[in-house]
Amino acid sequence: MELRNEIHRLNSLHRLIKMCNTGSPDELAHKLHISKRHLYNVLDDLRALGAKIDYSRSDYTFYYTNSFELNLYLQVEYLDENDKKCIFAGSFLYNAMFVHGRPLSLQP
Repeated sequence: MELRNEIHRLNSLHRLIKMCNTGSPDELAHKLHISKRHLYNVLDDLRALGAKIDYSRSDYTFYYTNSFELNLYLQVEYLDENDKKCIFAGSFLYNAMFVHGRPLSLQP
């Protein structure tokens, strides 16, 4: 499952950065089983979430320059038949409220 892998990868990256134990960009990409280009894309994603990340050439590690926390997890719940009907009805009613891209007035 791709989403589960991405969440695991982001959590691993976050843990390594917090511990200041990433190694060089090449080493970090290898640890995460991704390309170096993908690594920089993931770092940009973290920056978009508010992380300030720098790299120390003397310590060979990425590190946070702000107090950034990341809590990601995936929870899967299976719905019973009644729950499925409620969700379907909600979707149906929501779609029924619009006619030709305009809200349908329920006022008399």
